[in-house]
Amino acid sequence: MNDGRGYYSFSQVNSDDIRKLDLPWYVFYVIIKYDPFNRNLVKNHCGQNEWNHWGNVPNMFWTMRSDIDMSDVVDLSCIQQIPQDNRYVLSDPDFDGHTSCFVIDFQYLRTIDQKINFKDYGLNEIVMKSLRPKISFSAWYYKDNSQSTCYTLRATVHSRTNEMIGVCDHIDTGLQTEFQWNKVSNSFETRGDETSLILRHSIMDARFSILTTNFKMT
Repeated sequence: MNDGRGYYSFSQVNSDDIRKLDLPWYVFYVIIKYDPFNRNLVKNHCGQNEWNHWGNVPNMFWTMRSDIDMSDVVDLSCIQQIPQDNRYVLSDPDFDGHTSCFVIDFQYLRTIDQKINFKDYGLNEIVMKSLRPKISFSAWYYKDNSQSTCYTLRATVHSRTNEMIGVCDHIDTGLQTEFQWNKVSNSFETRGDETSLILRHSIMDARFSILTTNFKMT
C-alpha cells in the first residue's frame, strides 16, 4: 500500500482494522506469503539494472526515410545518473534510493514497455475478485529540450484471455521552457477479472529526445 509517503506493509495495518475484513482465509495466506502491497511491482523501475525487463518498439519512421543515412546517426538512448542537485526528485520515496534514469532517443526508440502479471505476486484470479485492489501507477520525466514533444504514459489492464478491459492515458504535449521534472500518476478501480497490466512510455517527436524515469506501480 502507498499513502503518498512511501510503501508500507499490509502487516502494519492496525489489527482492529484487519478484524473488520471479511475475507476468505486463502486471501490472508497470499497477503502473508507475498505481501503484494509492500512493493513496487514494476521491475527495474529506475534503470538500476540497465534495460532488463523492458521491451521496446523501434522508431520505424527513421529507417524508412531514404534521405537519412542511419549509419551517421548515433543512438543516445542510455541509462544516466540523475545529478545530485536534483535533490527534490531524488528525495521522493518513489525512487527507493535509486539515482538513475532512462534516456530515450526518439531516433531509435518509440516506446518502452513492461508487462506485470499479477499472479507472480500472489494476486491470482480468486484474490483479485476478493480484494479488487486499486492499481496505481506513475512516472517521473522531463523533456530534455525547449521544444514541444509529446510524451504518453499508457497503462492497460488485461483479462485471462489477454483481452484489454481497461486503458488509461496521460498525454503531455505542452511546451517545456525550463528544466523541470514532471510527475504523472493515475489509477484503476479493478473489477476483479484483471490478470495483468502493461505500462508503455512513448514519445511522439522526430527531432529530440526525452528523459524518463521511475516507472512505478503499486
